[in-house]
Order: sequence, then structure tokens, then C-alpha cells
Amino acid sequence: SDVVTKEMYTFTDKGGRSITLRPEYTPSVVRAIIEHRLDLLPEPLRYYYMGPMFRYDKPQKGRYRQFHQVDVEVFGEKDAAIDAELVEMADRLLREVGVAGTETLINSVGCRACRPGYLRLLKENAEAVKGRLCGDCRRKTETNPLRIFDCKVEGCREAAAAFPVVSDHLCAECAAHFAAFRAGLDLYGLAYRVEPRLVRGIDYYTKTTFEIVAAG
Repeated sequence: SDVVTKEMYTFTDKGGRSITLRPEYTPSVVRAIIEHRLDLLPEPLRYYYMGPMFRYDKPQKGRYRQFHQVDVEVFGEKDAAIDAELVEMADRLLREVGVAGTETLINSVGCRACRPGYLRLLKENAEAVKGRLCGDCRRKTETNPLRIFDCKVEGCREAAAAFPVVSDHLCAECAAHFAAFRAGLDLYGLAYRVEPRLVRGIDYYTKTTFEIVAAG
């Protein structure tokens, strides 16, 4: 992923040791679960945490190389209702702290069963317009074409607008999961918009993706 290849904040300290600052929480938490056999506890496992994170390469406008992250995760449960619960929790937190004018975007990026076929199709489409893509997106064409949708370069965004979307290539299980997720949001009374090009490039992401963004 881009996190590993160019966003890790790594340096050598005065003792000659290579130090890497954490870029996100999930890998550390999974490692702790494995090392301390927390998977033997009754499931599901529910955790929340907050603290500083660090990303090195070219922070986007309004972001900093050091930032604080509030994270909530559930392990051992695949029900779409959990995804809806997390979105409702995030929406409520923002309203409690006075953030207004937000919009919730949702999508599904499929799973290990249906996503490989979609990625092959996406790569074929990206190869056909490779000359219109920036250097970073040409690299992504080979490594992870999903991340092309994240590019902010206007030429890449225009090219990606014609690419097939993953929501049209979901397997039956993922399609049912996404429908159940939307039904959960409806039950909470949460407004949302399906954004078929909302993706996550890290390999462990499957099925539901969402963002809550400032409207306009």
C-alpha cells in the first residue's frame, strides 16, 4: 500500500536504530490481539482508542504530518449492522461536538472473492488511458488500481470517471451485505449518498467503506 511504500515516517535515531512512527492503529491492535491471545475472549471484541499518528509523504491540504486519530473497531463480527452502528456512532459524535453541515458517503469495495475480477477489469481500463495519468497513477495501475480513484490530479479524475465501478461487480454476498448496511442506516434515520468511487486502497479493507465529509 501507499502507507508502506511512501507514507511511513521512518528515521534513524542517535543510537543508529531505525524508528518508524505509527501511521494508523489497526495493525498495532491486530498484533496485540494475536500476541496476547485476546481472540480467546468472548466475541465480538470491541475497542476504542485515540492518540497521535504520523504520515510522512505530502500531506493533503489542511492536514499535518502529525495528527490525532480516534478509532473504534469491532473484531469477530461480520454483520452489516455493525457497520451501520459505527457510522451512526461517528455521526452522533460529530453532532455532539457541534460539527454541522456534513454528508455521509458510502460504498462497498467487495471482498476477496469478487474484487480480484474487478481489479483486472479496472487495470485494463487504466492501461488504455495510461498516457493521460500522472506518474503516481501509472504506478498504481500496476500495484493497486483502486487507488487511482483517490488521485486529486484533474486529468486522472477525468479519466477515472469513465472507469467501471466496483458496485456493479459485487458478488451476491457483498451485494446483500451492502443492502443490509443501507437498511441499517435507514433504521437509524441517517441520510447518506452512495459514492461508487469511494475506495480504500489498503488490502485488509473489504465490503463497507464510508466517509463523513463537510458538505459543499
